[in-house]
Amino acid sequence: MWYNYETSGRNYDYYDMPFTPLYRFGHGLSYTTFRYSNLKATTKSGDPGFVTVSVDIENTGKRPGEEVAQLYITDLVASVNTAVIDLKGFKRVFLKPGEKKTVTFELNPYLLSLLNPDMKRVLEAGKFRMHVGGVCPEPPKGSTEHKQKIGFKDPSQGISGEFTVDKDYKADFEYTVSAPKSVKGGESFKVVVKVKNSGNLLDIADVKLYGNSFLDDRRAEIEAGETKEMVFDVQMYASGNQTLTVILDDQIKSVPLKVSKVPAKLVLEGSSINMTEKGEMVYVAEARNVGSEPFNKSLDVKVEGVTIASQPLRLDAGASQRVEIKYAFPRSGTFRVKVGTEAEQQLIVPGGIGLALQDPLAYITFEGATDKEVKNEITRKMLPIQGKAQIINGKNGKGFKKDKKESMLADRITLLLIAVVAVIIARNPDSSVFNIVSFAWAGFGAVFGPVVLFALFWRRTNWQGALAGMISGGVMVFVWKYLVRPNVSFLNFYELLPAFLVSCAMIVIVSLATKAPSKEIIDEFETVQKRMAE
Repeated sequence: MWYNYETSGRNYDYYDMPFTPLYRFGHGLSYTTFRYSNLKATTKSGDPGFVTVSVDIENTGKRPGEEVAQLYITDLVASVNTAVIDLKGFKRVFLKPGEKKTVTFELNPYLLSLLNPDMKRVLEAGKFRMHVGGVCPEPPKGSTEHKQKIGFKDPSQGISGEFTVDKDYKADFEYTVSAPKSVKGGESFKVVVKVKNSGNLLDIADVKLYGNSFLDDRRAEIEAGETKEMVFDVQMYASGNQTLTVILDDQIKSVPLKVSKVPAKLVLEGSSINMTEKGEMVYVAEARNVGSEPFNKSLDVKVEGVTIASQPLRLDAGASQRVEIKYAFPRSGTFRVKVGTEAEQQLIVPGGIGLALQDPLAYITFEGATDKEVKNEITRKMLPIQGKAQIINGKNGKGFKKDKKESMLADRITLLLIAVVAVIIARNPDSSVFNIVSFAWAGFGAVFGPVVLFALFWRRTNWQGALAGMISGGVMVFVWKYLVRPNVSFLNFYELLPAFLVSCAMIVIVSLATKAPSKEIIDEFETVQKRMAE
């Protein structure tokens, strides 16, 4: 429910309760009481759409107070359905006990107007009711004559009255169009539309400008008798004899225009270059042909003077197309980037080794590689390849194919070397490196070391044993360091050793106690073993 409800001819009440709110719109509390009287409406001579509404408000209580007087209007007869009441103004007035003041409101034709069935703003001659009070008028009971019956039951709430407007009001727009007789295709030119309101009602003039298609529009509020200029800054692209069309309400005016031929010209609007975290450049722009001939060329992106991407564009006169070009830089550093005819930019590409070195030492691709040498894209020199290399086609280009036998052997040798180095460092408790990373090293070694060794050398290892070994190794590192070593003097040695042994034992025990690996995994393990033995 809202205060400015419209008439419907139906029963407004709900099935089990009235439709009116418990507290009406504008309701408020006060420490005193007021009384409304002497409501008058005075129309302007010869111009009855301008109405002055006055009312006397008296403080009938024993305390000073402020009252917010509210003016509501009811249009009794209209060509369209209107609200039963509509708030048109309010004023705050301070009154001492027993004091009386006259409050006035000014109404004009626009405040009393409506949109008729043709969606034109008009003030239709007729009778109006006015209501002034500290709260909105109380809706009547029943389903008929709400506009005639709505009002106040008591002068302490407000007072109602009537007035008549015996003259119709509406806006009447007249306009002229000024534009050059000839322009160059794609160049901006001005079109001036001068609009005069010859009517007697303020209204909004909505002017639309068309060429071969919609160009632009302007809206302006124009008082009765006022003239305003609306300036359009537009472009037309197709060459030859063209027509500008201006539409205001139901009025249409056309102006001939000659557009001279201009070669195709590409303009990039709203262009931006962004870098992703992976060092990928993303260029985005709106490409527009501002010439009068079709554009049929490619937009080139150059990095360090070399074209790295090209997007074909086919644009009619005045047409536009979104452009998005991506490029992954081969290395970090500073690059000169130029897109089309735009000014060259300096672009910094972060990431990878570039965080430590301004320019990396080498960047190698395998597109032109042989089994003997591969090209360093940084220095443009060929680097020799030692050993037997096999170049294959992969998902993202060419690359080296790893020999599984050599890779497995290299992995095992690397693991053994790491273990030897760890043992040497562990034997020296005063090592600075040992002091810094010993606890973390013990954790990683006890958790992952046994799992890797057993996965490489014992076919019976399964996932349950690997998980048990990792958990037990990690827990033993903490137990040995914080419980055993501080309390048992002869067991005061590096926690990696007992944790490693416990992890190995748990891998063996749990793997044997649970289901063996599947036949496929055993077969794959044996295949690798045979290749290793070849």
